[in-house]
Amino acid sequence: MANTFSTDIERLNKGRALRYRLLHGGAPLSWSAVMDRWQNDQSFRCFFVSVLVDAPFPAYFWETPAVSSATIDREFEFVLVESPQLAGIRTNERAFANQFAAARPEASVIEFSNLGGDATLVVPCLQGPISAYSQISTFARLAPADQQHQLWALVGATLEQQLSERPVWLSTSGLGVYWIHIRFDSEPKYYTYEPYRNRCQ
Repeated sequence: MANTFSTDIERLNKGRALRYRLLHGGAPLSWSAVMDRWQNDQSFRCFFVSVLVDAPFPAYFWETPAVSSATIDREFEFVLVESPQLAGIRTNERAFANQFAAARPEASVIEFSNLGGDATLVVPCLQGPISAYSQISTFARLAPADQQHQLWALVGATLEQQLSERPVWLSTSGLGVYWIHIRFDSEPKYYTYEPYRNRCQ
């Protein structure tokens, strides 16, 4: 128990959404701990991906509350919100084509600003079956394990770089672009879980 990871899961909205807290040895993990473990702990990344794989929804949105330097030591949590709209979509092979073309040939995951300049995106390159890249649930279930580790390690590093007094929202939507991308937003523009839209959790 002392060295094991586990989840505390709350059903929301008649089971159409789930809220997760992550535990280590029975104690809740903070944002700071998760940020570090995403970058440096392979066993945690395996556990985290398994949580995404085991979700009972074919497709879902992943959303976190806002985080800032003032709240980095609070308990980490996130929701998975069922998304029938994403189930069965086909990966858009042209999405992010310019960014992939500009990346290093050996790159597995890349980071760049969106067109509007108000969000940073962390995006995996094509290294597995094309069907793996349509959205986060298919990526967790079908993409190469090494690439999943690299994606979450870069998410942790990007969060550490962006951490400041201003809040940032981490999420996936996927309704506008059918290629998985982790969003770091200055506003919760595409959020579906209303309580997380608040700046002051």
